[in-house]
Amino acid sequence: MSKGKSGIFRTFFILVALQSGTLLGQDIMTWHQAIAVAVEQNNDIHAANLNLQATEQSIGIAAAGFIPNVFISTAVTTSKEATFSESFGVLPQQTGLIGGKVSQMIYNEQIVANHAVQKYLYESEQSKFQLTQNKIIFKAGQAYINYLMASDLLAVQNENLTLTRQHLQTAEDRLELGAANQQEVLRWQTQVYASEQ
Repeated sequence: MSKGKSGIFRTFFILVALQSGTLLGQDIMTWHQAIAVAVEQNNDIHAANLNLQATEQSIGIAAAGFIPNVFISTAVTTSKEATFSESFGVLPQQTGLIGGKVSQMIYNEQIVANHAVQKYLYESEQSKFQLTQNKIIFKAGQAYINYLMASDLLAVQNENLTLTRQHLQTAEDRLELGAANQQEVLRWQTQVYASEQ
């Protein structure tokens, strides 16, 4: 699905949510509430947030090269107790060895460069997340304003239709009394028809 179509569906969702609240006798959602619902339920924002979190973890993985490495080794050697003839002159013994090694990377160009690149990628993902969020906020706000304008326009058109029907009734009454001609009635009938479209 293209981004344009998914934006239309999100806008449609907001309009349906606003209209359903109005039809059920509930208060109309405020501008801030409409934006909050759009941001909360938008998959693009969730995906951008997950990308941001994954990139943040990549910084930690890249920084692992800066952590000191510690190696510990142990070894134990024992020879069983034996007689001199069985051991060919080897005397029984028991030895133990414990060793340790700590290493710290001082400078490795690849690790330093990778860490810097991961930081830049994280900043880029932050910008993408903010851009995605701002687009959704803008579209939701715009859809809300469009809904209010459409609602007001519909109310005006309904009021206009009511007034036009009243004028038609008045014209018909005047025609019956002989105070008006057929043209006046036809004019108001045409106006009613145009208003109903």
